[in-house]
Amino acid sequence: MTGAIDPVQLATASDGPSLLGATLRIVLMLAVIVAAGWGWLYWQRRARGPERRLQVLDRAFLMRGAGVALLRADDRRLLVGVSAEGVRLLRDLDAGSGHGGGDRQRRRGTQPFPRLLDEIRREGEDP
Repeated sequence: MTGAIDPVQLATASDGPSLLGATLRIVLMLAVIVAAGWGWLYWQRRARGPERRLQVLDRAFLMRGAGVALLRADDRRLLVGVSAEGVRLLRDLDAGSGHGGGDRQRRRGTQPFPRLLDEIRREGEDP
């Protein structure tokens, strides 16, 4: 039987990849994936630029082409009116005035937007 294959020789033959070689390839591929992920995150942070100093916290549309927006500029909260004519500062909510909010509102945090609009409407109605 010269054409028969010996199972012992088949199991010990080193024709295929070794376990060490396969392990090294897997580790190398994982290193490439981790490096690519780190590079992508680094690029994303650089592409985004510095932190934004102006944020829109909330907005409400009052009628077609007109509304109000609550903004945060650095550490100040501003209420602005927006219309077709432009943008107008309605109130600096962190100013020290008695009707602007001052320290009392700063300690409480930002008022809910609908309540703030009701307060402004009431002040507009008072003579």
